Amino acid sequence: MKPEEEWIVVPDGLPAIIDVETFNKAQAKMVYNKKNSGQFKTREVYLLSGLVECGECGSSMYGNTRMCGRNKSNYSSYRCSSRANHQGCVNKEVRRDYIDNYVLDELYRRLFSDMSIRKLAAMLSGYNQKKSAESSGELTKANAELEETTRKISSIVQLVTESGISIETVKDELRRQEDRKRFIEGYIQELGMKNRVAAISEEAVLELLNCSKDFVRTRNIPECRNFINSYIEKVVVFGDRVEVFFQGACA
Repeated sequence: MKPEEEWIVVPDGLPAIIDVETFNKAQAKMVYNKKNSGQFKTREVYLLSGLVECGECGSSMYGNTRMCGRNKSNYSSYRCSSRANHQGCVNKEVRRDYIDNYVLDELYRRLFSDMSIRKLAAMLSGYNQKKSAESSGELTKANAELEETTRKISSIVQLVTESGISIETVKDELRRQEDRKRFIEGYIQELGMKNRVAAISEEAVLELLNCSKDFVRTRNIPECRNFINSYIEKVVVFGDRVEVFFQGACA
């Protein structure tokens, strides 16, 4: 290959796949990403995302992380959206770790004490047993109706066979009964699935609650994030206090 100084260069001699401006922007972006490759590797997890409300103006509060201090360390907080948009709210942002820990402490105290877990497990187990009994009653009725529909279909087939009448005479009624039979069979299958779900024992409920309890106790925020909405309705932040509202069944 010839040295570069001996090359004959024809500007735009080949049609460009992308235009020069787009290419330059892409190159600049690549350089920026290379310099900042570690900046976006870790995404902040906000336990209460979508649950925090400003007690002063009623607006939602969102998670915010910024660099602060001499060491340029991350400072994560929940910030009122109205204040951030300069809409007059004076409520200050609240440090994320403070409010997350406060809510988890309240959750642990209200729901995950040994007595609370036993009470909640018994309540859930009783509810499941009630739903199971209701489904069993519906299943009995559905099976009786299925038996009656099957009998009607057999009677129609027997009528055609023994009397010699044309199937065209009864085909509409036969189709209706066969459609009804398929519907009832599907309904019975659905009820059976509901019964299996409702059959969860108190011991199984205890195991699930204790697992959640361990996540709260050890402050496993990613795991707590998976179930926090099941227990917490909202968290209201005032200038001088924080109020935690639990879901109806947990209140």
